[in-house]
Order: sequence, then structure tokens, then C-alpha cells
Amino acid sequence: MWKFAVVGSPILHSLSPLIHNHFYKNYDLDSKYITIISNSIYSINEIVVKIGINGINITAPYKNVCAQQFNSKIPVINTIDFRNNIAYNTDILALKEIIAKHHVREVIVLGGGDTSYSAARAASELGKQVLVLSRNPQKIKNIYKLDKVQYCSYSDIKRVNNRVLFISTIPSIHNVNLDLLHIKQSDIIIDALYFNNTLYDYAMSSNAIYYNGIEWLVKQAVFANSLWNLVEIQFDIENKIIEQLSSYTRPHKKKIALIGFMGAGKSAIGKGLAKYLDWNYIDIDEQIEKQEYKTIAEIFKTKGEKYFRKLEKQYLNESSKMEKCIVSCGGGIVEDLNNIEYFKEFDHVFWIYRDLNTYKHLINSDNRPLWDKNIDELFESRKEKYFQFCTSIVDNNQSKEDTIKMLLNELELYYGK
Repeated sequence: MWKFAVVGSPILHSLSPLIHNHFYKNYDLDSKYITIISNSIYSINEIVVKIGINGINITAPYKNVCAQQFNSKIPVINTIDFRNNIAYNTDILALKEIIAKHHVREVIVLGGGDTSYSAARAASELGKQVLVLSRNPQKIKNIYKLDKVQYCSYSDIKRVNNRVLFISTIPSIHNVNLDLLHIKQSDIIIDALYFNNTLYDYAMSSNAIYYNGIEWLVKQAVFANSLWNLVEIQFDIENKIIEQLSSYTRPHKKKIALIGFMGAGKSAIGKGLAKYLDWNYIDIDEQIEKQEYKTIAEIFKTKGEKYFRKLEKQYLNESSKMEKCIVSCGGGIVEDLNNIEYFKEFDHVFWIYRDLNTYKHLINSDNRPLWDKNIDELFESRKEKYFQFCTSIVDNNQSKEDTIKMLLNELELYYGK
């Protein structure tokens, strides 16, 4: 299986997995794309190596730091091919294609971050008059140094042409006085955000043309897959996913499954999340022990692993029908590939990942019947299955409190306060 992921902070909201996995399904590719949830680019690098991920997309705040790590000539990157150790910026490629369709002479970019650079460079390479608006224009000019690009503050904007293409790269538009932009009926607005009611409403009130970030996101994914040498996405497949995402609503069943290797921290994290979210917590191993009046080790010894796996599947099936719950699964639940169907009922399947070398010497193996085997080989044999089952890898190479806080921040953005 080819393995791909998107990294950033926050990242759980990303539609990239939906887009890429849609492509892979259409072309019957043995590939999968997930999110990696981590607050550390260094931990992300370790996970990429240990799991054997072939390529990643990068969002804020890691676009610039990853460019530095790769000694990239482009100061902002969003795509890496680890097989060939090459970094790209497919945002620029996507935006050049989108901007070219609109036949404007002037492009005004809102915002001074990494995505702003991509937008300004794309427009500049097409020979457009480019103006970047930010709170600190001189600082941005000194950082990115794009030739033939002008920089100024929002209050000093001077439009050159009657018809302007605006590209908004601002995470939140609420702090910008939109009246300063003098948006007119003939103007076009392209928003980096998927859904931005504030900017959309303003565009509609000005009779301007508004496009959300869906087409931009899909097109850069098309270029990424081409650069990864996976597949050349056909135009009809591209348009189909753009159309589907235009009316897409996220699953909000409010149920999350935790998978991962023995001792990685699933139970501690699951209990902590359930407590703060005020959801139910279900530990499948604990449920089985209560039913059988035996420890997991005793069940393995007296009735065998096959019997245990049957009970495990039964409780997973029951748990998948519940809502507002965190379900912690045993490390071997991925051994039965048929279980993957039950996990499709969850909003998220988090692979709680912790570097085995950092904790294996601390584990009490009394109630872990498979711990006596070569534990490194067992992890290696399950690694591919965890990736196949999960929707996100969660970096737990930190304190459990920090991991819980990180996940709560992600879930708050995903589900809303």
C-alpha cells in the first residue's frame, strides 16, 4: 500500500483525505491518505520515517519550516515526495490554472502568510499586476522578496483596474475592514477557506463573484498525485469531487475509536477525552474481562486467541452503533481485517502512536498475552494494518495531558464549541 498524509496544526478539519481517497477509489489504487495530528514537525518527521509514508501535503504552520528542512529554493512548500526526496508547491500550480481562467489584469492578495506567498507568486508568474495587503507589508516584503509584487496595508489600498481578482488567504476575515477593499460587481473573490460565511455574505452584498477554496484544494491534490507519480486525474473525476464537496457536510455522529499498539496510551487518552467531552468511555478489553470474569491473559490461556477475537468483534459491533462515545480497542483488533467495516461507522479512527523504543522496557507484561513474543516484530507486522484502519495518526510522544489537550483543540474545531 502507498501511504500518504496531510500535516498541519490544526488539521482534523482538512478535506484532503476525502479528496485523495476519492481519487484512489476511482482508479482502484492500493493507496490511502490520512491526517497526522501533532504539534511538532520533528515528531511528524519521525512518524513519517517509522511508518514509511511515501508523501505528504503540508498546511500551516509547517510550510516554511519544511522548506528550510529540504533546502528548497521555494520558501514555502506544501507537497513532499519522500521516494525521490523532492519538495514542491502545488498551490502555485493550482492557482495559476485558476487565475488564468478569469482573464483579469490585477490580482489583490489578502494576508501575509505562507499561502499569501503562493498566491502572489502564481499571479506574478502569469504576468498580473499583484498587490499584497497585510498588517505588516514591509516585513512580508523582506521575507518573500517577490519581484514585481507590491505590498501595502489595508488602509492604503489603491486599485489600478476596474475588474480585480481578490485571493483571500486569511484564516479569519473578521479582523479585516472589508469596506476598505472597495469590492465591486465585476470583481472576483477566491477564498482559501472551504466555507467562509462572512466573506461570502460580503461578496453577495457587493454583487461580486465568490469561489470558496474547494476548487483550489482539489486542483492542488491533482498536481500532488501527478508529482507522486500515482495517477493523472482525469478532468471529469476532478469536477465530480468538486461538485460533491460543494454540498458536503461532515459526519457528526460524535463517536471516536482509538486503535494502536499495546502500551501506546489508548486507555489514558480515551478516558481523558471522554471526561472533558462528557461522552461515554468504552474499553473493549475491560468489557470482555467483566463478561468472562477473567483477565485477557487468562482468556488467551484457557480459551485461546480465536475465542477472544470473536468477543472483541462482538463488542466492537455493539460500540459502533452508539453515539457520543470514545471506544478504546485492544492492540490486536486490526488482526481481523473484517473489523474495518465496523470502524467505518465512527467519525474518526485515531491511531494512538508512540515510539515503541521509548516505552517497551516499562511495560508490565502480566496481562498482555502476546508481549512475550518478539515485540518489535509484532509491531512491524501490525503497522500496515493500523494505517489501513485509521483515519488519523495521533502523535503521543509527549505527556498524555498534552496529547489530550491537542486532541480537544482539534475536536472543538471539528465539531464546533
